[in-house]
Amino acid sequence: MRNALITILIPIYIFNCAQVGLQSIEETTLIDLEVSKISDSLLNQIPQGSNILILDFKDLNNVITHFGKYMAGRISGNLSLRGGIKTIDRNNIELILNEQRFQNSGIVDEKTASELGKIVGATHIVFGAIAEFHDFVGLDLKVVDVEKGIVIGGIAPKIKKSEDVLLLVSTIVKSEEQQQKELSAKREAILKEVENERKRRLRALEVEEQKKKRQLISIENEIRSKSIIISEYENRRAELLKQQSYIQQIHAEIDKMNRDVLSKLKIGMTKSQIYDVLGFMDASGGNVYMAGQYFLVFEGNILTKVVPLGQGGSLGPIDTWSEAKVTGKNVAKR
Repeated sequence: MRNALITILIPIYIFNCAQVGLQSIEETTLIDLEVSKISDSLLNQIPQGSNILILDFKDLNNVITHFGKYMAGRISGNLSLRGGIKTIDRNNIELILNEQRFQNSGIVDEKTASELGKIVGATHIVFGAIAEFHDFVGLDLKVVDVEKGIVIGGIAPKIKKSEDVLLLVSTIVKSEEQQQKELSAKREAILKEVENERKRRLRALEVEEQKKKRQLISIENEIRSKSIIISEYENRRAELLKQQSYIQQIHAEIDKMNRDVLSKLKIGMTKSQIYDVLGFMDASGGNVYMAGQYFLVFEGNILTKVVPLGQGGSLGPIDTWSEAKVTGKNVAKR
């Protein structure tokens, strides 16, 4: 069953491909035949040895379509293969046509065609219009004698519509001026977009700059605040060092005084003698007096012991006069 189905489908597929191929060949052949007919008709109206220029064909609104441009090019190419005449290369004169604005300035008539022919070196010019009808596309072509400035002939062929023909007819060929306008509009749009992008980025940079400035101000304020704190710290540190130096000086004086106490005291001296030597002596209680870092122990009016304050005896550090009296070591006898 499957093999039978394949056997049936293959001929159908080949037939459809053949139909498509034939349709494409028919359309190509149709245009080729029409181009050949038009070329023959023009040759019958143009003298041998002529230089011919075929202008692009326009529609009834004076707009060049792809079909008009295509047919003009095909006819010009077909005529160039014929003997006895010469065709002017359309590509080489396109710049001249655009500069003189013959193609884009409006209706081409006998006068403008004659002027154009003299510029490009043509003896005859073919121009015309295209009109689209229900079943065909009609051409109305005229042949102008450049020297005389008059129409010497013309033809009005009809081309059967096909998909390719419809596509060519419906597509407009934009003039150079139109293209320049569109390009200019696109350029303006791009420039506007670029300018908007530039402004957007500039605004973003300005916002970022303001942010950085605020951060910088905050850092500067913080540094200033810390500088003040550091300055105060340095001032206090200097004052502390000054006080420490003063305290060290006092300690040095006390140490000197203590050394003087031991060097000037002798066991057996009376209280009045000691006072005369030291210039001071503080009573702690009973027969114990203080002189600097020392306890002075007396028996009656006579010095019997000199005990260092806080120095160790047999019972530990001596911090009171009673301990000094009972347990202190007599440093004066060392």
